[in-house]
Amino acid sequence: MASKINYVLVVDDDNDRRIEIAGQLEGHGYTVAVAEGGQQALEMLGLQVFDLVLLNTDMPKMSGIEVYERMKADNGLQHIPVVMMADTAQLSEIERVVQMLSTIISSGHRAQYCSRRASNRN
Repeated sequence: MASKINYVLVVDDDNDRRIEIAGQLEGHGYTVAVAEGGQQALEMLGLQVFDLVLLNTDMPKMSGIEVYERMKADNGLQHIPVVMMADTAQLSEIERVVQMLSTIISSGHRAQYCSRRASNRN
């Protein structure tokens, strides 16, 4: 039986996008917390229990990929499902995320990949 998702952490350096995503989730009955970047997300994950993390890959200082890798290396956090959001038009970054997730999925971890990018691939 799948566990119910109630508490979601939205991690994105773009304030408008954080507000938009959080508002959509709250409108559907979820409890939402937000983090402006990777370091803040890791601090929050160490203090609170989340059911799901929505994680932007493209953030300064600490990328979402690095946050994800740290989560999966931490026994207390590795069970939390993560949805990776890539808003870059850089195909190489999207391919890197897909490669990383393929490795994780094949090693027994569950992950999801969500890409929100520009209509062109330039």
